[in-house]
Amino acid sequence: MRKIKKFKIPIYSYEIMRKAKKAGAQLENAGLSGERDFKEYVSQLASAIEPAVVFDYFPPGDPDTSVLGSAQKNPLTIAMLTLGNAIYEKDINETDETRKIINAAAVPVFAAAAAKVIADLASQEASPEGFELGEPFYIYSSPEQAVLPKQKKQEEDELPLFAAEPEEENTLSATQELPLYRDELIKTLFARLEAAKIGMMLENGKLTPQYSSVFALEWILRKNKHK
Repeated sequence: MRKIKKFKIPIYSYEIMRKAKKAGAQLENAGLSGERDFKEYVSQLASAIEPAVVFDYFPPGDPDTSVLGSAQKNPLTIAMLTLGNAIYEKDINETDETRKIINAAAVPVFAAAAAKVIADLASQEASPEGFELGEPFYIYSSPEQAVLPKQKKQEEDELPLFAAEPEEENTLSATQELPLYRDELIKTLFARLEAAKIGMMLENGKLTPQYSSVFALEWILRKNKHK
């Protein structure tokens, strides 16, 4: 089991602005219509993030994770990730409606960026064995987290942009309906990964801090391994 606290994540201000505008945020109402002012606000918001994660390798046939799988029965890396309490407190105490919309757009982007850092670390373990990682399969996420977006190719002076769809499909699936197995699986993973060591608590079937996620990364054998 690996544990990492307060690691750095990239801050994608442009993506947050795009999502906030799409959600109806009138940035000028909060004095954030300029790029510099918006990036400064997002930076202040990001300063409240205290990302922490525990993750580990689960071999094929592991009885605790047999409910997750693909036709290939591949190995998995499973992670329990939190952004910490401070960002949640900062968010719920915000009274300005425009900034609340921005915050709601920002947190999933922060969470995706943190998951990408973990995926990159797991790739360092998978690659020497001839595997690559699939997209994160979210067992639990608060707020709801979609598949981790990928960046488009960009010019040197462009801000980061994300593709609308992932480049590769995730082959990992649940063999039962999510509500039927999720709570028991989370309880098992909480104990095995020792999530309490990063301040995560499991109470009445709910994880705290509020902004937390549990996701699996499938190890997929590279197609060119034997070429």
